[in-house]
Amino acid sequence: MALRDCLEDNIRPIQYPLRIVWKNFEYSKEKFNQNDDIQYFVDLISQYADLKIC
Repeated sequence: MALRDCLEDNIRPIQYPLRIVWKNFEYSKEKFNQNDDIQYFVDLISQYADLKIC
């Protein structure tokens, strides 16, 4: 929820376009409990930002 609040510009103004680079994505994917959880974050970030997965 906190991440969504930040991405939605609820906490402070965001200067768009917002670009997020997710480094070591495969490592993050291994550490998440389920694939659904990681997909939720990818979808959420992609709604508000240009997401680059490395």
